[in-house]
Amino acid sequence: MKGAPLNEQAAALLRAAAGYVRKGHVRHANARKANGALCDPESPQAVCWCAQGALLAGLPDIGLRHPYLDPTRTYSELAADQIIETRHELLRAAAKALREVADIALALEGHKSGIPLWNDEIVEDGAEVAGSMMAAAEKLEAAA
Repeated sequence: MKGAPLNEQAAALLRAAAGYVRKGHVRHANARKANGALCDPESPQAVCWCAQGALLAGLPDIGLRHPYLDPTRTYSELAADQIIETRHELLRAAAKALREVADIALALEGHKSGIPLWNDEIVEDGAEVAGSMMAAAEKLEAAA
């Protein structure tokens, strides 16, 4: 996936994220363990994710594991910074497509806005979140 065009990578991220939400959906937390405790979305102990958490969880699936969470490799500071910047760029592109497809306003209420509010207060369930993610992926692929 490295080196692929931005829209293609963001679409792959959205497809991966949809898979996580289908496995388990949660509100008011990026990810939770089976016992209900909060955890990092990239944790192998995570069993359910919100929309935002699923996007974070999907990054390793496209080859962008957070460099400080990867115990199998060591990175130079420059390489780690590049991975982190690429992650941010893809998250922005995927979130923008998801906001457009799901018609999510950037600031819907007070300090909470966009995708987290949509996931926590507006959508019916994980199927709706996953469906919107797939529609956003298709939109990006059509634009590629």
